[in-house]
Amino acid sequence: MIGKPVLAGLVALQLAGFLTLSSAHAEKIASFKIGNWEGGAYTHSQTGEFSHCAASASYRSGITLIFSIHKDLNWALGLVNKKWKLDVGKSYPVRYWVDRGRDYSGTAEVISANQVKVALPGDDRLFSAVRNGRQLTVLAANDEMKFSLTTTNRMLSRLFDCARTWRKRNLNTPANPFSDGGASDNPFSTDTEEDNSNPFGADKGSSTRRLDVDLPLANAVLTSQ
Repeated sequence: MIGKPVLAGLVALQLAGFLTLSSAHAEKIASFKIGNWEGGAYTHSQTGEFSHCAASASYRSGITLIFSIHKDLNWALGLVNKKWKLDVGKSYPVRYWVDRGRDYSGTAEVISANQVKVALPGDDRLFSAVRNGRQLTVLAANDEMKFSLTTTNRMLSRLFDCARTWRKRNLNTPANPFSDGGASDNPFSTDTEEDNSNPFGADKGSSTRRLDVDLPLANAVLTSQ
């Protein structure tokens, strides 16, 4: 069961900083709430451009589950627990599945002392399973985390619409409004030891994974609606 929502300020910080640490002070440009999911759209702190849409819910286990869709329509999940003590920059292998469905392997990238991010593949079966399933399980080296997928159908649909809408607005905003073409941004051009505080186990290095899931994710949403 999903517990009470975490404090609004903590949620905002987690969602704003979900994809990169540099966006921890990003501006929230839109917000929504679906069931116990608190979501919104965020901009890059330095450029002001649209960065991502994210939604989170807190659980009685003390873990906050986050789903995020980036402006390029890559999607990811995040896990936050104030009791964890993780080394920023490291990554750990995880496995995850919905109900009794397919078992996926992934990489949990540590982006803060108490938060990890797991890039998700552009698999329409996975997206549909998270939308329509009952329970998500994430298996780390030292813990098996279970999350009830309450109202994820409406939440993920809203999250995808959020990312698609703000992505389109961002693409339609001219980099140089004074140019006839409006598309150029240069008007002058003619062309450690493991314990319970770290449930993710042995260090597997700092490599990360980015997947281009624009088309598969879009298809997953459109075909399942």
